[in-house]
Amino acid sequence: MPVPENPLKQYQWKNRILLIFSPTLDNDKLLTQQKLFAPEKAAWDERSVKLFTVTQHDWKQSPFSQNEQKRLRGQFKIDDDAFSIILIGKDGGEKFRSSTVVASSKIINMIDSMPMRRQEMKK
Repeated sequence: MPVPENPLKQYQWKNRILLIFSPTLDNDKLLTQQKLFAPEKAAWDERSVKLFTVTQHDWKQSPFSQNEQKRLRGQFKIDDDAFSIILIGKDGGEKFRSSTVVASSKIINMIDSMPMRRQEMKK
């Protein structure tokens, strides 16, 4: 079976990506993280951030196919039973990774300190 193309490629130079890897949709860390991120929708939109959840077992709930999710897990070296958050810049490069729940403000401040975001704010 051929390896699927990188499902994030379509977002490069248009969006920043926040990937939340979780074994299941009812994982405690995932639920906590979603509660923290949900009120920040306007902040994510303003910063061109797309949030995606990648799970091991509940893959039908994702915009990515099962094979694409497997590819993402392999690409970012995430174990099937692991919780992890990865921020990917518009250039497609990994900017931040955590295996614990992260405050929205930490990621928003990190994005706002990036050179590309600073240019966007000047415009």
